Amino acid sequence: MENDELKELLQNDVPDVDYDSKAILQRCKQENNKFRIHKQKLSFVLSSLIFVLIIVFGIIFIYNKNNKEIRDINNAINNLEKIESDEAKIIEIMRIESEANKLSDTKLNKIDLSKLSFETKQTVSSLKNKTFCNEYFDESSDYYKLDSLIIFDDVKRMSLMEGIFSSVFGVYHDISFIDSCLLFFDDIPYTILSYDEQEDFFEKYNQELRGNISNWRNYDIIELYNNQYDKDDNFTNLLDFVCRFKISPSGYVILYIPEFDSNNNEILRYKQYFSLIPIDYNEYTKVKYDNIIVMNE
Repeated sequence: MENDELKELLQNDVPDVDYDSKAILQRCKQENNKFRIHKQKLSFVLSSLIFVLIIVFGIIFIYNKNNKEIRDINNAINNLEKIESDEAKIIEIMRIESEANKLSDTKLNKIDLSKLSFETKQTVSSLKNKTFCNEYFDESSDYYKLDSLIIFDDVKRMSLMEGIFSSVFGVYHDISFIDSCLLFFDDIPYTILSYDEQEDFFEKYNQELRGNISNWRNYDIIELYNNQYDKDDNFTNLLDFVCRFKISPSGYVILYIPEFDSNNNEILRYKQYFSLIPIDYNEYTKVKYDNIIVMNE
């Protein structure tokens, strides 16, 4: 039996021996056990090394990824001074701020916010100064993004009127169409607009507002509501009214946000915001007329 086991260990034919086969077998077993132990140790060391390398490379990957976010944003901030057009620069600033807002406070502390703030103030000031109605702008205010002024999540209805004296309306409950229209107003900066209601602002700036269209009154009025109404329903709840956009053919947009009395029973005034850059009016018109449903009252 010992000879058979010895043959198996040696993996060779072993002739019958007349010496102490038990001693040889025991020695072989010891050597085999040593080899097995060394093999297990080597396997453990290699497995541990691979595990450590995976952790190290994982940490390096995450670190580099996090650093890349910070590096990309800071590089974008540094490149702002290379953008000559104020319109293009403010769009890039809005994109950078949007990306920065996704970061944690720890990462945000590594962003060059002071330079971003400087570039923003310079760009907004330049845009205000060269806009035709800049005398009605609040110079102390920064720019506003639309999502900081209005919450669109609950918007259920959009009413569209063409022309200041028109009685032709389109009423839409299709959220996808509403969203496609609002996209034109979402990615542009706004500033506070203030003028005496008795002053004919639109008559004063009719040339600038009408753009290449001869009839300056040919602008759109879009109203948003956070409830659905049929065309013939009476408007009974003022709080359902979200805002109004007035879109001129030149592409400039005026946003009206209602301010209510303490009991929410009456709209006291409209806070007004003016787009610092125009939308692409031709592209907006294509989207509008592709979907418009005209209804006469």
